[in-house]
Amino acid sequence: MGRFNLLDWWRRDSSEVQALRHELTLQSRYDDFFSNEMGYGTSEDKAFADWDYASRPRLSWRKLDTMYRSHGLFKKIIDHPANEATREWIDINDEYGEETLEALEELDIPCLFTKTLRWSRVYRGSAIILDVMDGLEPQYPVNELAIRDVKVRQCLDARYVTPLEYYYFKTPEWYQISTDTTETIHASRLLLFMGEDCRLDNRTDTSGWGESWADIIYQPFRNYSTDHGAG
Repeated sequence: MGRFNLLDWWRRDSSEVQALRHELTLQSRYDDFFSNEMGYGTSEDKAFADWDYASRPRLSWRKLDTMYRSHGLFKKIIDHPANEATREWIDINDEYGEETLEALEELDIPCLFTKTLRWSRVYRGSAIILDVMDGLEPQYPVNELAIRDVKVRQCLDARYVTPLEYYYFKTPEWYQISTDTTETIHASRLLLFMGEDCRLDNRTDTSGWGESWADIIYQPFRNYSTDHGAG
């Protein structure tokens, strides 16, 4: 037998070969149509859709809780920068420095700062609520000249501390604290950690707070976890 020559076979004139040629021609046209729809080879190529960025909803509180509680790598991403930022405490070099540092230690402020900074990275913001003894109700600004004592009440993340009347380019003056009870507290009675910085218009979607690192790294973190698990 001679060697098979595709061109000789293609030139044959039988009805069977003609039908096959017709089918291949239709398939070629279909490929052209499909490639055009996919934007193949153009800037609209859908094969690169994963590289396009689109708005996605922010993670729910439950999802944030679950990621922070159950994934060791994510917890380290959140905790390590906060731990490093507060590893060495502040130094106050004035005549009241030693007394002030002792007062901060007594209030356990160094540990509270670390914890609250961690929560702000996860939950878009957090706050340390202070009981300032100045003779005024919590909804009024602190009277610095009448302070007799300061105590730390508790630390809360952003889901329990809601800014009231948040507007563009304006720092909220009052916050609503929602725990067992609901009360309004002036911002001067809170130590606020505003989460990851973002545009002011984005803050309207987070009740005046910043962004969570969980939202920022969620997609690449999922990709890493999937590849790591597959490996």
